Amino acid sequence: MTIVGEKLSNISDSRIVILDDVREMPVYGMPYISKDCIICFNHSGNATVEYDDQKDVLEPHDVAIVYPHHILLPIVSSSDYNATLVIVPNKMLESFSSWHSVQATRFIHELNPHFHLTDEQYKDMMDIIQAMRCLTKFNSAKSGEMMISMLDIMLTVLSTFYEADMGKLIAKNVSISSRLYEVIYQNCHQHHDVKFYADLFNLSPKYFSSVVKQETGHTAGHWISLYLVDEAKFLLRSQSSMTIQEISFMLGFEDQASFCRYFKNKTGESPSAFRRRMK
Repeated sequence: MTIVGEKLSNISDSRIVILDDVREMPVYGMPYISKDCIICFNHSGNATVEYDDQKDVLEPHDVAIVYPHHILLPIVSSSDYNATLVIVPNKMLESFSSWHSVQATRFIHELNPHFHLTDEQYKDMMDIIQAMRCLTKFNSAKSGEMMISMLDIMLTVLSTFYEADMGKLIAKNVSISSRLYEVIYQNCHQHHDVKFYADLFNLSPKYFSSVVKQETGHTAGHWISLYLVDEAKFLLRSQSSMTIQEISFMLGFEDQASFCRYFKNKTGESPSAFRRRMK
């Protein structure tokens, strides 16, 4: 059995890693943020997790593509749970940002990370993973390049399977939305206004929001608020030693009062009430 918590903490920044026979989550009952991209293929059993505060259940032949910086809260897994993880270090992922296989699907998977594979699709993916396993046995620059090519193939095939499973077309022009979540993650603690993000893309705030809404169904302001609230919930739940005032400053609010107003407006309850409810 793979001890996944130990393995995830020792992932290299320079190579793709395959973890087989994963039978448990890294932690249970405690939220954490993965620093790398995790592609999870569920072979048997089921696992219940919260992804950005939304409960989800992984069942046999489900696949989940979890990009970096999302909040995961493993709740429970069945005794027969078994999965294979493909770990892509974030530093490598950043260098793949121009790939169509990443651009065309990243934002969609940021929102809906998991979907189901048919028996035939599952077999196809296992064949790809087996080829990647073979490449891990060779320590050479060429095998590393081939592994990267196999990852591109995997993501391209998965995007095709995703379209079939979800019954919707993946946007062809997603040059903005495919980068949006990463940009928000990098800057949201200091900048909450749409204009700042529009300036990064050299667009007016109005046009920027209209493009994001066309590609994702929601405005840029919605995604900024969503990330900020998710981050606040993560800190309130996992950092019990931090005061609400410290969390307010960490998230870029001028004072505790403005943070509390913002949080209650978005969630319907105060930060202190949320923290008490989560204990």
